[in-house]
Amino acid sequence: MYKVDDYVFHHSEGLCRVDSIEDINNMEGTPITYYFLTPLFSPHATRVMVPISRAELLLRPPLTKEESTALIELVKHVKPIKLTQKEIRTLQTLAELSKYAHEEIVQIIKGLVLREHLLKKDNKVLPITQRRVLRSAEKLLFDQIAVALDMDREAIDKKFYQLILVNKKK
Repeated sequence: MYKVDDYVFHHSEGLCRVDSIEDINNMEGTPITYYFLTPLFSPHATRVMVPISRAELLLRPPLTKEESTALIELVKHVKPIKLTQKEIRTLQTLAELSKYAHEEIVQIIKGLVLREHLLKKDNKVLPITQRRVLRSAEKLLFDQIAVALDMDREAIDKKFYQLILVNKKK
């Protein structure tokens, strides 16, 4: 069970803070306990309600400092994943991407960043569906890593991109 001020990863909203835990009566008047969450990196003022009974399906603990450090180190050595068009279409949402292991998401990010870099050399841009997948994958990992390592989100972006582009031959 999470406590107020804990960080949690919500399957579709990303990294959130538990603001409160409250009972709300359902239609029959039976109280149901909810987590009230605020997404940390959302451009909109959003609050998310998650029934505690469904928390195991919708929430998970965020990355730890050790896991975050390991993922940053992994970027240097991991092979990028090249996605098919069908995979690109299905991975456009945070909920779909969050089903993947963090290591696979690092590979997806690396593959798309390298592709984007290659296209820029020819004055082209990454197709919109691939950009959506890249942005969702970055949100999924970078938000958690930024909080775990107590760094700015932009610094995490920059660090990943530098590591990918410096080690692009691997």
